[in-house]
Amino acid sequence: MKRRTKLRGWSQFGAVALALLSTVAFAARSSGTRTEVVGDLEWKYVAEGNGAAAVVSVAYANGDKQVRGTVTVPAAFEGGSLPVEGIGFRAFYRQALISEVVLPPRIAYLGNDCFHSCVRLTSVSLPPAVRKIGGSAFYGCTALKTVSLNAGLTTIGTSAFGKCTSLESVALPATLTEVGDSAFAGSGLVQIAVPDSVKELGGSAFASCDHLVSASIGRSVVVLPFRTFFRCDNLANVALTDGALDTIGNDCFHSCVRLAAVKMPTGMRKIGASSFYGCTALKSVTLNPGLTTIGKSAFVNCKSLGAIALPATLTEVGDSAFSGSGLVQIAVPDSVKELGGSAFASCDHLVSASIGRSVVVLPFRAFFRCGNLASVTIADGALDTIGNDCFHSCSRLASLKLAKPLQEIKVGKNAFYGTPLDPQQGGRGRRGRR
Repeated sequence: MKRRTKLRGWSQFGAVALALLSTVAFAARSSGTRTEVVGDLEWKYVAEGNGAAAVVSVAYANGDKQVRGTVTVPAAFEGGSLPVEGIGFRAFYRQALISEVVLPPRIAYLGNDCFHSCVRLTSVSLPPAVRKIGGSAFYGCTALKTVSLNAGLTTIGTSAFGKCTSLESVALPATLTEVGDSAFAGSGLVQIAVPDSVKELGGSAFASCDHLVSASIGRSVVVLPFRTFFRCDNLANVALTDGALDTIGNDCFHSCVRLAAVKMPTGMRKIGASSFYGCTALKSVTLNPGLTTIGKSAFVNCKSLGAIALPATLTEVGDSAFSGSGLVQIAVPDSVKELGGSAFASCDHLVSASIGRSVVVLPFRAFFRCGNLASVTIADGALDTIGNDCFHSCSRLASLKLAKPLQEIKVGKNAFYGTPLDPQQGGRGRRGRR
């Protein structure tokens, strides 16, 4: 009896184990890749948890993997019981002979790399259900000229249209909330309008768009991030809408050599490092009341920038902020407490400068090699130090107006070297109290 009981126990255990194995096997079959032939094409797909399918790959049923011409994605598999709602990761990756793809109406997402390097793909129209375009979805589709984005789309992923060099225009829908890093970098866009619905704009979103001429940014973007328009060589016009925008990120407009004018929106607080570096055609910059920070090298080598009015809210001007620019005169307001080294160095056209009462230190090389600088006025206030090389090689500096005797200020090494005020060269320039 005991032996029979033991066998019965093992039999029950085996039955349970077999049931579990069958369940696992069924689950594997249910969640694994399936195959279905439609016409002359063999489709691979997976069933997703929501009762829908996502395409994994396509090839000819005869084994030829390079599909040609127009491809129509089936609306459903398995006799219509499994609707297609997704294009999976690398589903059409490097299908170099496809010219057009027709997507079924229930498609909700395009996966990462799904059409990556489809170099003959010329047009795509998204059905109304699409909510997300994945990262690098159309990266390197160099023949892609027409993209119709649907109302309802919310997300364009990282590098989604990177290096789509034939894509000259695209209308971003009013439902879009996120544009990923480098989303259109290196594309052929001529103009772009970021709608008010977009809150998150990724770094380098439109970088190296060589044909981009004009751009506008909607009212919901808080930060124009790192290298947004980096090296857009033909960008001439930018409209920044009043709204949430408070920061222009580092290198944002770096080397936009045809950008002529910029007006800051009312909420702007910070201009980041090198944000307009090398914008050699920039003639007009309108800064808003409320701006507090101009980052280091922000306007370096802006050769056409002859004048700029610094607002009374500004507290910090970074190192080399205007170095090598075309400024003719500059007035640093009383609000500025921190003035960076070389802030106005090598400004060849600078003739006059005034420094507000809150600057404690005129730093290292603040006006280094400003060869035409003739007069400087420093307000009565916190100044106690003129840094090393501050006015070095300002060969025409003949007038320095101070509210207190120069003897009461710490003067750094070579501060006036090569100027008419250099005491070591018996300077006879005008120094004194106002």
